[in-house]
Formats: sequence, structure tokens, C-alpha cells
Amino acid sequence: MPVPPWADGQLTADLKHLCAQGETQELEYKSALPKQVSDLAAEIAAFSSSNPGQILLGVADDGSVVGLAACDSQTARDQLAERVAGICRLVKPSVHPVLKWAVEGEMVVCVLQIPKGPAPMYYVGHRPYVRRLTSSRPAEPDEVIEAVRAFLANGEPPKQQDPEATKVRSETASTLGEIMRWSDLDLKDRELNPWAEYWLSEGRDLATGLRRIAAQERAEELGLTSPLRKAAAAIEKVVRHPRALGGGHEFDALIEEAGNAAREMHSEHIAHIKLDSATEKQLASQISSLYRRMLDSWRLAAEDPFTDAFDDAIKEASVVGRALHEWSFYPSGLFAGQRGPELREIAKELEALRLVSIYLDGGDSQRKVIARGNAATEALQGWRVANAKAGELVEQAN
Repeated sequence: MPVPPWADGQLTADLKHLCAQGETQELEYKSALPKQVSDLAAEIAAFSSSNPGQILLGVADDGSVVGLAACDSQTARDQLAERVAGICRLVKPSVHPVLKWAVEGEMVVCVLQIPKGPAPMYYVGHRPYVRRLTSSRPAEPDEVIEAVRAFLANGEPPKQQDPEATKVRSETASTLGEIMRWSDLDLKDRELNPWAEYWLSEGRDLATGLRRIAAQERAEELGLTSPLRKAAAAIEKVVRHPRALGGGHEFDALIEEAGNAAREMHSEHIAHIKLDSATEKQLASQISSLYRRMLDSWRLAAEDPFTDAFDDAIKEASVVGRALHEWSFYPSGLFAGQRGPELREIAKELEALRLVSIYLDGGDSQRKVIARGNAATEALQGWRVANAKAGELVEQAN
């Protein structure tokens, strides 16, 4: 049977193979256009965040071709294309899938080809989505954070003249931010678990990372090799320091030394480099998203503080606080002046909630933590609003 002129010949030839391989990281089946348009928008956002992919409309979950009803006329196909375009507008930042048609006999399949987007994460209704194996789901806070880190480390902003230097500086800035975050924690907090175990699990990795960057030829050309090694050596002293009863002061002094080495290097080599406007816009968007996620987490925890929702809120607060704390050291106008220190105080409060003891007191302990979490979350909202009014945040606070 000849392929109609409006259908893609190659896709039609490949359709049997696409249906036989099953759903994958790059392939999703839909028997029809979902009744809930946000479901399709979420699939599109997930591919845009994670990797290029194809969505086959008119193919059942088992790979059988069922076809789309009433798509044999040009008018019907145009109407479906318009509906898909409307659904795409639900995804933020903007996405631009390619819509093609394939046929099997008299059955019509719509193929949406979604490219991996340039932004670190894509959203539907302020919720980020990722593709994992055969399904799309909302991204976890740590996945959002890692995506932004990768974007800042590997992205090539417009008019970038030296991407290799940018990558070296970005990796350095991210690692220094983590060291400064740790040394910035209150003395009483960083001697407690889980923070006291931090250097055993991650400190050595940070030092190794700094030495790896220092070994790069571009780092030497930028004058970063010596300060990178100095910062790495300071961290290694903390890692190797024997933890003994009464030795807390020595441990704190070593942490301060590592923090000072990181701050000195950051001030001399990183602080003067400003992020481009596109990156700042993405960073502002991520902060706004984390605020909304925290708001939702505390709401769920308050509904029943004796469920997993409470533990999940605590964990999320720790992850969000850590991200905000690190980001506040980035060389961005978002954190200039007192804005960086103000955000750090909010972040530290979110991180500290993980250290609060919970007692068998009828839920009073949980309610106090939830109240503190809500207060810190509202403080974050206040920070966003103040910066939006000052014209510093690219995205207006909602």
C-alpha cells in the first residue's frame, strides 16, 4: 500500500520496529491523545529535561498499532496538530517538538519527536519532570540540583569565547561553594551527625575533585593550580583529623582553615566573573521551583505529621537548604550585596531541621518542626519577592 504524501516514508517504514522494541528511555507509547492534556505535557517536559525522545500517539502500551480516530483527513490532522501545539505551551521553558505522521494500513500514528532542551530542567505547572527508563515522573529536588550544577559546569552561554575556561571555573566554583557551605554552618551543628560524618563520606571526594581540576592544563594557564592544591590540602587535614572526645576545637579550627582557603580562592578567582543573563534566569527559576516544592511538602506534612510525609519534608528541606546555600556563593547578581548572606541564613535554617530531635509527645515535636519549616519557606518567599521588586530576580515571584 503506497504511503500517502502527508505521511513520513521513513517513519512509516520504521514503525514496525519502533512498536516491536517496547517503551524505552527514548520511546513512549500512547494509544490516544490523553484526556488530561497535562499528562502529555509532562511526557514532553521529561524528554526535554533528560534526553531526545519520541512519543507515538496511536500505539498501545503493548506495542500494537491502534491508530488515531478520525485522522484520515487533513482537517482532522491539522486540528490534532493545533491541540499538540497548545499542550506544548504548558511546558516551560518553551519546547519545540517536531510532529510527523506514519501509517500502517489505514491506521494513522502521530509521532512527536522531542529534542533534549538547552535548559537544565523543564516544568509543567511549576513541577519539573525527568525521563527514567520507561516512564516520566516529577524530578526529585536532588535531581533538579544536579541538573543545574551540570548546566552551570558544562553549559556554553551565548557569545562564550573560552568554554574550556568556563568549565574549569564552574567546576571550581561549585566545589568551593560546597566547602564554604560546610564551614558556614553553626559550630554546634557541624559536630553533630549527619554533618560530622560529612568529611568521611564526601570530604575526600571534594579534595580529589580539586586536585583533578588542578591537574588540568587550562587550570594552570588560569593561575588556579596552586590555590586549588592549597584548598585540597586544607580539606585533607580535616578528613585525616582523628575524632576524639574533647578534640572538637581542633576539628573546628581545621574546618575554618579549609573554609578560609576556599573563600580566599573564591574571592580572588571566581567572585568577579558574572553569570550570563540566560543562566541567571534559569537559576532564579530553580529557586522559585524549590520554594514551591517546600511549600507543598510542609502542607502534606501538616495534614498528618505521623506519616512518611513528615520525614519526606525533612529530607527535602535538607536537600533544598544545601542547594540554596551552595548557590548563594555563585558569582551572580542574584546574590550580590546582602542578598547572598540573607539566602544563606534561610538555607541554614532549612538544613538545621534535620538535626531536631523528635520525641513521643503527641506530635508537639513534629508540629514545631513544621512551623519552623513553614517560617523558613515563607522567608524564602519574602526573599524572592524583595528581589523581584528590586528588579534583581528575572522571574517575578508569584
